[in-house]
This record gives sequence, structure tokens and C-alpha cells, in this order.
Amino acid sequence: MPRRTTLGWFTDDRPGSWIVVGSNGGAAAHPAWVINLVRQKIVELAPRYGKYTEQTDRVIPVIRLVRT
Repeated sequence: MPRRTTLGWFTDDRPGSWIVVGSNGGAAAHPAWVINLVRQKIVELAPRYGKYTEQTDRVIPVIRLVRT
């Protein structure tokens, strides 16, 4: 089921791209959309990243969105 989430965002120095913020309102856990993006998209392209969530507790989300 499609869902909508309000995101904080900033323009990037690359034309047609922007940075989004996965703050989850300051909560200790990442917002669900960040987790879904990492698990379903990045891990699909580079499976080794899937292991990182089990090996570390540090925050790694850096997300650049580019308009296509």
C-alpha cells in the first residue's frame, strides 16, 4: 500500500538533486522509509550493505535524490 511522508529537504549543488532528512522527529530509530530504502534498494544493488545493519549501531543514512 503506498504511503506518504513529509520530509525535510535541502537543495544540493548538483542540478536536479536534493538532500532529504530522515530525522524521524528526533526519535532514536530511523524512520521506516529510510529502512525500506536501504533494505530494498541499496542492498539489491550492493548486497554487502545488508550485513552492516547487523554489524554496527552507528548511524549511516546519507541520501541524495536526483530527478530523472
